[in-house]
Amino acid sequence: MARPSRKLELSILRDRVEMIDVDDGRGVVFPFPLEENAGVVARAFPPGRLRRKDGGLTIYASAFLGVVDMFSCPVLITASDVAVAGDTPHTRLFKVKKVSLVRLSTAEPSDKDKAFAEVLLGILESGGLFFSYEIDAFISCQQAAEQGPNADDYFWWSKNLVRGLPPPCRDMAVKLSYGFVGTSRMYTVEGREFFLTVVSRRARKRPGTRYLTRGADFHGEVANFAETEQIVWDPKQPEKYVKLAPQTVCERRSSPSARV
Repeated sequence: MARPSRKLELSILRDRVEMIDVDDGRGVVFPFPLEENAGVVARAFPPGRLRRKDGGLTIYASAFLGVVDMFSCPVLITASDVAVAGDTPHTRLFKVKKVSLVRLSTAEPSDKDKAFAEVLLGILESGGLFFSYEIDAFISCQQAAEQGPNADDYFWWSKNLVRGLPPPCRDMAVKLSYGFVGTSRMYTVEGREFFLTVVSRRARKRPGTRYLTRGADFHGEVANFAETEQIVWDPKQPEKYVKLAPQTVCERRSSPSARV
């Protein structure tokens, strides 16, 4: 079975950010125009996860999600707490529970920064974001088998969070998808146990509530497009699995003649 959640150490120093995977020793260093220290905006780190080091701060997290530009400065995004969402034949999927935002500046955050941070935390901690440490969880098993590295990134929700980062740092960030993951014991046949895993992914293009985002645009992108894959697999032989209903598209429309 896949390894449990990992532990990352991120040291935010005066002129750079150092990131180390405590479990396997991988590490990267990338420059940032920082001030002497960094501050936390909108949310404090859990006790024991934040300490001073060499004139900067050291953060302990379960995953690195990326960097986003607020109104006044860049903000480092980490998942401070994750939980197991489910298992597939190839990997274990985790969902994001708690997120920490670290402003790469000592300047006081503006009201716009605080409002932006609250909205961002609400989205990232909604319970719908999941990832894998080993594989790209936004790609279905069928796409992975047929297209491999050429599979599209239609369900990669955190792509914009790593777009401007150097490749080594980008590789340290997990790739988030949004949707639902569930695994349950299905049945036993002649002493063999089978599991059913359902993974539903929501496209990153044109998401939103039905009153704000609906229909299709001029590029053919429809609102809230989603796919669902169902996988029946034997935990003792994970390489042998059956994939059911690779994509399910539901059409939703309003009737102009409907009356209340």
